[in-house]
Amino acid sequence: MILLVVIWGLSIPLTKLGLAETGPLTLTALRYAAAVPCFAPVLVGRRLPPPRALLHMATLGALGIRAGQVAQALGVERASASVATIISALIPLLVVVFAVLRLRQRIRAVHLLGLVLAIVSVALVAGGGPGPERSGLAGEALMLVSAVAVALSYVLMAEVAAAHGPAVVSAWSSLAGAVLLVPPAAWELAAAPRWPGPVGIAVILYLGVLVSAGGLWLWLRLLRTVPARVAAGAQYFQPLVGVAASSLMFGDGVGLAFAIGSALVLGGVVLTTLPARQ
Repeated sequence: MILLVVIWGLSIPLTKLGLAETGPLTLTALRYAAAVPCFAPVLVGRRLPPPRALLHMATLGALGIRAGQVAQALGVERASASVATIISALIPLLVVVFAVLRLRQRIRAVHLLGLVLAIVSVALVAGGGPGPERSGLAGEALMLVSAVAVALSYVLMAEVAAAHGPAVVSAWSSLAGAVLLVPPAAWELAAAPRWPGPVGIAVILYLGVLVSAGGLWLWLRLLRTVPARVAAGAQYFQPLVGVAASSLMFGDGVGLAFAIGSALVLGGVVLTTLPARQ
């Protein structure tokens, strides 16, 4: 669990580092180009899913990767890594919201309280964020778009994964997302050719192999080893890892407003993701 928290917690600060050498579309496309081969063991020897299921998985790839991950890269490029990390912590909260709407799951008053608390606190985080980016809201808005797209893709993935398994769905959706990223990445390289250097390549391999592929494998192993509530609860430490790394890597100073807002966001996420029953 500690390893997974560190791997996923470092993803946004390292994305910020990789964007210093290459564009957001190129970085995201190369990330999933590195991740797709890691899913080969999942697909080899398995029967091809039905066409309708494959289309559904491709749609998930378009939503979670083409929309969600591209918006995240664009948002990280425009916002400080610390603010981007805290806003991305809304994903589990939004998963609960979409699960209520789509899967008809129950929600309690404490869940609504956590939802309101977290959403209101995001404004405090964005306004009190470190660095010169705090004067603009474009990065924060893109991070919110990313959180919504990724959370919705997770909830929709649950429906398909019930029939075909989460690893298979993740593999095919990642492959579809990687293919859909080729045209915009090619356009970006043609408009402003910025190929990653040694640091950028290391970041791409980290994001593709460790975050997208290895992180999924670790997560699935955790869910078979420890109670789901314990594995999920440990992920609340991810934003703390990301903010600490951002402070060390980019000198992001953590002001009082940012610290209070971050604590309130995480508190709201914890309240919203509490079990429906004791």
